[in-house]
Amino acid sequence: SGVRAEYELVDLNLQQETIKVSEAVQRLERLRFAWRGDAFERKVLDRLAELYIADSAYRNGLNTLKVIVSYFPKHPDAQAAARKMKDIFRRLYIDGEADNISPLKALALYDEFRELTPAGPEGNLMIQKLAEKLVNVDLLDKASDLLGHQVKFRLGGEEKAAVGTKLALIRLIARDPQGALDALRDSFYVNVSLEIENDRRRIRAKAEFELGKANDAIALLAGDVSREADQLRSAIYFRERNWGEAAKVYQRLVGDPPQEGEAIDEDLGRTALLWAVALKLNRDEEGLRQLFELYGPGMKGN
Repeated sequence: SGVRAEYELVDLNLQQETIKVSEAVQRLERLRFAWRGDAFERKVLDRLAELYIADSAYRNGLNTLKVIVSYFPKHPDAQAAARKMKDIFRRLYIDGEADNISPLKALALYDEFRELTPAGPEGNLMIQKLAEKLVNVDLLDKASDLLGHQVKFRLGGEEKAAVGTKLALIRLIARDPQGALDALRDSFYVNVSLEIENDRRRIRAKAEFELGKANDAIALLAGDVSREADQLRSAIYFRERNWGEAAKVYQRLVGDPPQEGEAIDEDLGRTALLWAVALKLNRDEEGLRQLFELYGPGMKGN
């Protein structure tokens, strides 16, 4: 028939590269409406989906395959189309093909075809990769929604605690300290690794501090000798105008004085300046004199 001849011609033109994909798509779209309900329609739809995906028109491609799945549910072609949909989803969100489209489009596409998310670890990884993509372009509220849903409905145990920790951090960055505390509470698990436990405690301390509870924040950091804890302590003491304690923490952060002729790196130089400010505000002239004597030459080298 003329319809089949047209299909073969489009196919041949594509192989010979004598027509653009967009023209082939238009001609095949016309064909699918000219001939409905049998193996030939499935063949046209399958080829159309292939062209859409090759052209990064993922939504059109997935929707075209969905037609096969919906119209011919009992047919083996429908099972093959369902497998293709899952494979495309995997390529997009695990293999990174979604990098071809904007993060917002990637999120909208994920939301529309969320049922294609695999069960288990692979699906969890998929969601986390998409959330990272959103964080990288500052779409923090979208990333928060995505991980919040995952914590609530998909995860358990230590993995829930780990993702809940990421979620809490994203909410802190988005200036939502109460949301960060909620994320920690909703993802509590008793047997987490020491690393996750420490991260969760520091995030909680930062959130409490942002909510105006400086004493609670300092209490949470008791016994934590990490650099991260000291950086948080220094910010708390400085904002609370506790210059004496701030100076002690800055001294620890700056560390030993540089050797003769050695310059202090820029980061430590900035911390040393904050240390000097804290000493000055604490009226510790002796401490200030020692600081400039021991660290001044290294700072001049910058």
